[in-house]
Amino acid sequence: MNRPVRRLVPVALATALLLNACGSGHPSGTATQGPQAADLYAAARRSAVSATSAHVTGSSTAGGVTSTIDLVGNRSGSNSRVVLRTGDESPVEIRVVDGATYLKADRGYWAGQADAHTAAAVAGRFVRLRGDQVKAPGLTLSGVLDRVFTEKELGQVDTLNASVGEATVDGHPAYVLSQRVGGDGARISVSTDARHDLLRVDGTTKKPGTMHFSQWNAAPTVTAPPADQVAPLPSR
Repeated sequence: MNRPVRRLVPVALATALLLNACGSGHPSGTATQGPQAADLYAAARRSAVSATSAHVTGSSTAGGVTSTIDLVGNRSGSNSRVVLRTGDESPVEIRVVDGATYLKADRGYWAGQADAHTAAAVAGRFVRLRGDQVKAPGLTLSGVLDRVFTEKELGQVDTLNASVGEATVDGHPAYVLSQRVGGDGARISVSTDARHDLLRVDGTTKKPGTMHFSQWNAAPTVTAPPADQVAPLPSR
């Protein structure tokens, strides 16, 4: 049952791709002579690499269509919940718990991926998928972070062109990393405490999108759906 996965993965990856912009444009806040961009980037990366779990929400727009992702879980994705939505389509939910992967979608999704018979049997209920069918970059916390921190450290040119400002981001005091020249609005925001946790990533004006990060090392444990919400795929 690989067809549902082939539709889901591009949605998550398209959303995650905006994270490649690791700082450009100008921060919306007061310029500061405090911490340097390279040090903040390195600290945020260390915190992210060592994190056991987090909650990520985000959206991106391409061709007038907005895609969203809501991901909560551990780093590897072995315990996680991901909700994906594209435009006006109904959301698709994926849960990974104790080695099992569950997927819930509406009738339209299943009709497109399988057939009307399958859609009628499982629409609006979770289906336990066989094997590791939906594991892909962008569907795990690790995959998202790999796209944010594409480099282990900022190069000399990036460091010289970097700007650090201060702002309040999602209710938290933050340092905002951007580029002085050629940034096109993209930026990374990290907390001002000693951990410098990643708080937000903003895409460029040409590729608009935003990712919000919270509940570092404190994301709730995801549970399997109740048995009465799980339906078997009908035999063909």
